[in-house]
Amino acid sequence: LERDYPELRQKPVDAPYGPYADSFSEQQHKYGPFAPIRAALAKLR
Repeated sequence: LERDYPELRQKPVDAPYGPYADSFSEQQHKYGPFAPIRAALAKLR
């Protein structure tokens, strides 16, 4: 699974499995809210 997205910042915010480029939980990545995740990823880019 690590090789699915070599650049984790490009992984969809609703991907239900890790690893993630941020510190949000797997549950939040699966169910939301997604706006805080998008904001955090925008800061990483």
